[in-house]
Amino acid sequence: MNIANQQVSETQRKRYIRMIIIGNLSLLFIFAVTLTVYVQQTKSQSAPLGLFGEKKLSIIYSSDTTLSLVESSQIDSMRLAVKEIDYEIAGYPIEIREMNNGVGLGSKRTWSADLETRNAYRAANDPSVIAYVGPGASGAAQISMPLLNYAGIPQISLSNTYPGLTRPGYAQGEPEKFYPTGVRHYFRMTANDADQSRVVLDVLKEEGQGTVSILDDGSTYGRGLAREVGKLAADEAILITHSATLSTSTESGVSEAQAILTASTSAVFYGGSNGDAFLAVLQTLHDAGYAGIIIGADGLTYTNFLNDSKGFNENVYVTGLGKTLTENDGEMTKNFIVSFESEYHRKPTATDATAYDAMKLLLYAIEKNGIERDAIIEAFNTLEDFRGVLGTIDFDEYGDATRKSLQLFQIKNNAYTLVRDIEYQEK
Repeated sequence: MNIANQQVSETQRKRYIRMIIIGNLSLLFIFAVTLTVYVQQTKSQSAPLGLFGEKKLSIIYSSDTTLSLVESSQIDSMRLAVKEIDYEIAGYPIEIREMNNGVGLGSKRTWSADLETRNAYRAANDPSVIAYVGPGASGAAQISMPLLNYAGIPQISLSNTYPGLTRPGYAQGEPEKFYPTGVRHYFRMTANDADQSRVVLDVLKEEGQGTVSILDDGSTYGRGLAREVGKLAADEAILITHSATLSTSTESGVSEAQAILTASTSAVFYGGSNGDAFLAVLQTLHDAGYAGIIIGADGLTYTNFLNDSKGFNENVYVTGLGKTLTENDGEMTKNFIVSFESEYHRKPTATDATAYDAMKLLLYAIEKNGIERDAIIEAFNTLEDFRGVLGTIDFDEYGDATRKSLQLFQIKNNAYTLVRDIEYQEK
């Protein structure tokens, strides 16, 4: 073949490749337009359809579940509740879809704003989604709440404790900015930071502590706890001798521990989750022979805190959400314990019971009011004395559960030892 024929053949080959590319792009464009039209149409249909036309009901569970044993256990409890109705309600199959929002490894693992935004957008644009459970962190909830509010999707929290998500008086524009439509779509199953802070202050008073240093990890959750404890300490005339927000570095923890020792503080409160800086605080105080008490909150029960702090965590107090489960608490609690142990071969925790109650409550709302999102929200808002594993459940005008169940632990021999359960009812 001569050079001229080679050039013609090369030209034809390039033209042919361009035609294939253009053709494929056209097909992709047509598919995208068709899918968009389909999604818009299914939003207006009464039957809940998945993105590809399947009739079903979907519940989204958003959390950094990959390495979190607590949150993995929560979804187990939710699935148990759905299994008990044979995965069907109101004539539709029902599923729980897990969406991860976590990044990082070990004590550095945290939620991602981008991933939580993605999860909320996916839920909002899927007509089959009737509820969104999570996320685990209060800061992440601040991102997904307004997006889900626009979509009218009921959102159930198993662990968010920052009061400003539901109540006024915290940060500017809160909580209104989380409810742009004006409709309250968010329901908190647990006690909040103000409730945990009361337990912390009770410990300080019982131990006769007159001074306290207050640290936080800079998160919405941690800052909220620190603020609440600081406010209550001032009301009780307990002197705050030092306060600081930790960075993520070990050096930050060492520096703040030295400041605590210099201030001769008799107690330390930490609002936040497990992390290198707080571990350095504990290690430094331990090595210096610090004799004061140290108190943390539920964020220290969500990761491998015991393993990371082994050898220097003795006698640290930790508050928790929920209560001790026993078969003597009634037939419903007994049945849950038996079913959970049979299904998963381990004992359920208070966190498991909270997740189970949330799912049973959602299923009850569907049975009562139907499968439409706004009808489910209405059922939650008008709920009265729903009986759950942890007791009766209803919500106040802010969307907060009125029954408060908390626990106080003290670490002994590298294990959480229950000091007491605390329960009270607010109306």
